[in-house]
Amino acid sequence: MLWCGQAKGQHVYGYEPRPDSVLNLLIGQRARLFREWEADRQERNAFFGGQSKKDLRNIIETLEHILGKDNDILAELNRLKQLEVNQWRNRHNDAGQKMNDYLRESTEMVRENRQLKAEVERLTRQAARSSGRSGGLNWLWGLLLLATGLGVGRLLGRRK
Repeated sequence: MLWCGQAKGQHVYGYEPRPDSVLNLLIGQRARLFREWEADRQERNAFFGGQSKKDLRNIIETLEHILGKDNDILAELNRLKQLEVNQWRNRHNDAGQKMNDYLRESTEMVRENRQLKAEVERLTRQAARSSGRSGGLNWLWGLLLLATGLGVGRLLGRRK
């Protein structure tokens, strides 16, 4: 139960009313004290129909209890507000932690990407060197096959 412009289905300050909540119990106790105060104000026990000292003492005592209950209600409201602030901070810290985790993870991925690029470049250079050697070997094999082909061709030409 909150007093500040609460629309149906909406909860102001994140407080969800529950009949067994401390705040509702305190408000119920205050309402009972207020009814007592109203009843005490109506008492007219003096000799000429006015309020007696006892009536006035009861009124003052009831008002003191109401003030004490108001202080209890304010303390509970402050506790609930602090709880809400702490929950908000935790959610905010969780979001900040997730963002930091994401940034750390993306930094690690960038570093891993650089390492993989360096590895690809190293393997490309190594493959180029190997192909340069194998290119030389291919050229040597080509010459050998040409020579063999020429030699076979000469042998076949001589047989004719």
